[in-house]
Amino acid sequence: MEFVGILWITNLSIILLCKSKGADFCATGEMQVSPASIIRLGSSINISCILKGSFYNECAAQQLYIIESNTRQLFTVQVSANAITAHIPKFETPKSSFACKLLCHTEYLICGIDIKAGNPPDQPRNLECIQKGRVGDVICTWDAGQATHIRTKTVLWFRNESHSFAASATTAERSTAKCTKPRKMPEHQRLGFACESGHSFDPFSTYSVWVTASNQLGYQSSAVMNFTLDEIVKPNAPTFSGIEFNGSTSFISTIYWKDGQNAELFEIWYQTTNSSKWEKFGSILHCFYMV
Repeated sequence: MEFVGILWITNLSIILLCKSKGADFCATGEMQVSPASIIRLGSSINISCILKGSFYNECAAQQLYIIESNTRQLFTVQVSANAITAHIPKFETPKSSFACKLLCHTEYLICGIDIKAGNPPDQPRNLECIQKGRVGDVICTWDAGQATHIRTKTVLWFRNESHSFAASATTAERSTAKCTKPRKMPEHQRLGFACESGHSFDPFSTYSVWVTASNQLGYQSSAVMNFTLDEIVKPNAPTFSGIEFNGSTSFISTIYWKDGQNAELFEIWYQTTNSSKWEKFGSILHCFYMV
């Protein structure tokens, strides 16, 4: 959990609140949460506030109370002379703050704690990789599943015959489920994933790729995909040069385009001005491929 300092001044008294995992220890008391301060959405939790020291000896423990997000006072049970506890049977908020206060002639803030709830990562599925043109980036995408709401580390792993490398990101948001590995740029970062410096994909290698996702609630790994660059290359779109119609009929035309990537197959599609549907040309069209 991140460290947060809170300054509270009442009657010239200063109370510093310091954050720690599972329990917050403050100058005049502490708050504890069970089973943990990061839990699965929908779990039940117990929140306790424990008064310590002799500063408030003149106050009784029943004057302690716990407030959620500065708005809702929780029902509490006194468990000792200086401690209370509250039970939440179903915690369904991704993040909420709780404060323990003491009413003793005036109101004192004793301590505070943040509780986060989320989901373990789903197994990454439908992993696919493409290369954008013969000299373009290799881009891998996958289905990340439901949002986790908590910090989740996603790693895209690559391995070939000589070595392995990875691209990774850590975020509390839904995974972008996309990573780009550079072929030429020495340093590259896109969509929050830090990519390995200076790596170039070997066109003669077979690569294995898989995705792992992990957070404090779980770990998942995708199935492994194997590929060579020839198997995943996606040709760039040809450059359209023009179209010529036979002077005696509008049913015969010649289409010209340029392409420098040795594509094996071209399909010609057309759309009429009064239609939103695209159609593929039949065999009556005569087409010429221009380099």
